[in-house]
Amino acid sequence: MRTGRVNIRFLLLLTAIIIGVVGIGGFLFALNYMNDAGRNIVQGDTYFEKGELRKALDYYGRAINKDPGNGEYLKKLEKTLLMIQPETLSEANELYGMYIGILRRGPDQEPRDADGHLRLLAELQKNARVIGEIDNWRTVERAAENMVSRVDPDSPKRWLGRAYLGFAQQRMAFTREEAQRAVEELMIVTENAPTIDLAWRGLIAAQLKVAIEVENAINTEAAEQYYVDADSSIRRALESVPDGPEIATIVAYRLSLDRDSEERMRVAAGRDLTTPYRVSNEELATAAQRIVTNLEGTTDMGQVIEAERILRRMGWVDGPNLGIQVIESYLKEVPDDDYIRLQLARLKYGVMSFDEAEELARQVLDAPRMTVGLLARIQPAIRQGAASLECDIAFRRWTGIDPDDTTLLAEHVATLREARDLLVSLTDNAEDDELVLKADAKLAYAEGNFTRCATLFDRLKRENTEGLKEAESYMILASALGKLGQTGSVMQNLQEAAARAPGNPTIAIEIARVLMRVKKYDDADRIIESILAQRPDFPAALAAKEASTRMRNRDAGIIVDPVNAVLAKAQELAKSGDLEAARAMLEASYNGDGRDAPLIITGYTLILMDMGRLDEARSVVSDGVSRFPDDKNLEALLVRLDTPDPVDSIVEYVTTVLKLEPLE
Repeated sequence: MRTGRVNIRFLLLLTAIIIGVVGIGGFLFALNYMNDAGRNIVQGDTYFEKGELRKALDYYGRAINKDPGNGEYLKKLEKTLLMIQPETLSEANELYGMYIGILRRGPDQEPRDADGHLRLLAELQKNARVIGEIDNWRTVERAAENMVSRVDPDSPKRWLGRAYLGFAQQRMAFTREEAQRAVEELMIVTENAPTIDLAWRGLIAAQLKVAIEVENAINTEAAEQYYVDADSSIRRALESVPDGPEIATIVAYRLSLDRDSEERMRVAAGRDLTTPYRVSNEELATAAQRIVTNLEGTTDMGQVIEAERILRRMGWVDGPNLGIQVIESYLKEVPDDDYIRLQLARLKYGVMSFDEAEELARQVLDAPRMTVGLLARIQPAIRQGAASLECDIAFRRWTGIDPDDTTLLAEHVATLREARDLLVSLTDNAEDDELVLKADAKLAYAEGNFTRCATLFDRLKRENTEGLKEAESYMILASALGKLGQTGSVMQNLQEAAARAPGNPTIAIEIARVLMRVKKYDDADRIIESILAQRPDFPAALAAKEASTRMRNRDAGIIVDPVNAVLAKAQELAKSGDLEAARAMLEASYNGDGRDAPLIITGYTLILMDMGRLDEARSVVSDGVSRFPDDKNLEALLVRLDTPDPVDSIVEYVTTVLKLEPLE
């Protein structure tokens, strides 16, 4: 207790001295010194210089709590915040929320200042375009409404606030009435501020939504008028903002809609697929190139996301490679954006550049923690996406291995399993995660467990309202079902794949092959011819055309290939016992030098062996090996002839060589 009394007396004495020396004002300063905002700023600056950013952030936050209107303090807080690397997802979310809170302070403190509102809206819309949830767009809508209601009505920037408002309404629209509300809002904006790119994009998208809703209600005539309205808006937009990135993307989307619709109708109606499209490839190519040109130099992440989504679907005009150009241009300006880098990796994967895709995915996985912002918030998901892509790459490489090379196949299955395990390590609740289930389905396919593969993909289809998200997943499921003998389901899943990758010729050819297997050759040929009309040298289409002709002729009992015809006739003569006639027929064709000549040589050799003329047979096949040194069958036949009992040793070989069933 005595110590307490001494302390009180000491404080009273100290107080008297301070008052006497510096007066009442100085006393109050000393009394509040520990709680003064300025002192917190000094402390914060000290920690900032030391690189102790979290401590600096704490002191800057204290200063702002005491002096909320101080703009300089707020700048220090924001600068420090954006330099911090969150260590956990929870911290990333918390600090990103703090950043949004800082952005909100501008409109709260100066509600009539349009720039503060627009800064907030730009960040909120970027977040909405990446995450894509309705709640994100609703947040944009509320912030835009706040700006429109508080900014001076005469401010030109207020129209941009209304553009954000209408754009958000359009993205949230699920009904005709909701889309029409966005149309009305954005019509006003484009009439009063025709140079706002975003407003035109939102208006045209909303008009197309209305048209599609009306069309789905089987009111074709009314829908056509809405499409006319959208096309009218496109013409006005291109006149008003010809270099607009947003406009470029929506124009390409509009043309793609038309092409998609026409392709579906053509196939359904069985019409001639070689006639010109209403929307030509030239128009599509021009629209796609406009995206590349108009987005050159952009640093707007949202614009790049939207452009990539459209170009990825424009397979008719090499859209994926144009998407690669757009993203590579963006990454020159914003090199640390790993979300967009992952999209680039996926596009590289889509165009079969697996090595480049893998390198990009590895860069994403090895990247350091990002600093506070949207990217830090979604970095765990970005890393998970990169690991999932590594699974995809491993699977696709496995599909390219020679089926007879069991050792290499096993190595690639092991690589796929390692990639899958990495994905699991980055995933919470892995047993129910969509990406893990997809990887498990691919692993099951590679291991030959087609039932498990189909079961996993079917589960993903049931649990997602949009079904499987990627065309490739439907392709793998179709293949698994085909191996299980479920032909009807194969076609259904291939059609789903085609719907997700319009214009993809590989999927179209697979559909044609299924039609060929069920002997619908006319339907298959229409699809094949439609591909060849656009890409005359496409190897898969040329091979499918040849296979269709061969299978059609086989079913009709016709052999049109001259080599197969000779072999078939020789086989028929040999079976009837007329070996000499068979030998003479094959001898007449023996000196050919075409790619099928080794088959004639083999057949000729076998007939000679059946006749017991082994020396002649050895001479013929030796000559064949010298003429065609890379032909493994001739080489093997020569080895067999040199065995003690060559006739018995090649019984199985004879059966294989003379099998006339065509490969498909």
